[in-house]
Amino acid sequence: MTNVGTSILTNVGTSILTNVGTSILANVGTSTLTNVGTSTLTNVGTNTLTNVGTSTLTNVGTSTLANVGTSFLTNVGTSILTNVGTSILTNVDTSILTNVGTSILTNVGNNILTNVGTSTLTNVGSSTLANVGTSTLTNVGTSILTNVGTSIFTNVGTSALTNVGTCILTNVGTSILTNVGISILTNVGTSMLTNVGTSILTNVGTSTLTNVGTSTLTNVGTSTLTNVGNSILTNVGISNLTNVGTSILTNVGTSTLTNVGTSTLTNVGTSTFTFLGTTYMSHRHWRPQY
Repeated sequence: MTNVGTSILTNVGTSILTNVGTSILANVGTSTLTNVGTSTLTNVGTNTLTNVGTSTLTNVGTSTLANVGTSFLTNVGTSILTNVGTSILTNVDTSILTNVGTSILTNVGNNILTNVGTSTLTNVGSSTLANVGTSTLTNVGTSILTNVGTSIFTNVGTSALTNVGTCILTNVGTSILTNVGISILTNVGTSMLTNVGTSILTNVGTSTLTNVGTSTLTNVGTSTLTNVGNSILTNVGISNLTNVGTSILTNVGTSTLTNVGTSTLTNVGTSTFTFLGTTYMSHRHWRPQY
């Protein structure tokens, strides 16, 4: 069906609708809608919607939506949304959203969101968010967030956040945060924070913080803090602090502090303190200050 104006195509089988104006395609089978204007495609099966304007694609099966303008893709199956403008992708299964502008991806399954602008990814399963701008990733499963700008990452499972700017990572499971700027990592499980700037790591489990700048590590379990600048390590368990600058280590358990600069070690348990080549050991409550 080829039309200029308002067109409605309802079909069972294979259908192709090419239109300039307002078009509605409702199909069971394989459908292709190419439109300039406002278009709505509702389909059960395999479909492709290419549009310039406002487009809505609702599908059960495999769907592809390529749009310039405002687009909505709601799908159960495999879906691909490529858009310039405002896009919303809601899917149950595998989804890929590539957008320039404002994008929201809500998915249950495997998804990839690549965006320049403001992006929000909410997912249950495996998710990858690559963004330039402001991004929010909320995920249950395995997720990777790569961002330049401001990013907020909340995850339950395995997570990796690589960011340039301000980032917040809250995770239950295994998490890796690599950042240049201001970073906050709150985790229950295994966590690694590598940062250039100001960083705060709060963890229950095994944690490693490597930082150039100001860093604070609060941990219950095994923790390692390596820093150049000002660092504070508060831990219950086994802790190691290696620092060049000002460092404070407060620990209950076994602790090792190696420092060049000003350092304070407060410990209950076994502690080893190396300061400018001199090693001190104590098995009691001990507080050297230099």
